Amino acid sequence: LILLGIGEDGHTSSLFPGTEALKENKLFMAPNFVPKLGVPRITSTYHLLRFSRAIWFVTRGPSKEPYIRALAKQDPAAAFPAAKVLSDRGTVEIYHCTSP
Repeated sequence: LILLGIGEDGHTSSLFPGTEALKENKLFMAPNFVPKLGVPRITSTYHLLRFSRAIWFVTRGPSKEPYIRALAKQDPAAAFPAAKVLSDRGTVEIYHCTSP
């Protein structure tokens, strides 16, 4: 079981939009510099997430709702990092609290 959140820009697991780790397809973990934060991070890669038997997104607040709706629809055109986790796995559950 892997528990993930979703950031206000659609990032998950330190996989931020436009960063290099999004392209990693061999390593399970990768360094990932996040320009908007000005810091390096270590992230699980999509390659690792594909091996999970279950992924749960646990989120809260109205700013996450557009991402939750896109995940629930399994929209293949969704262009944010958390959406790619859904396209790689068949067993993903979403738990969202609408209160801030």
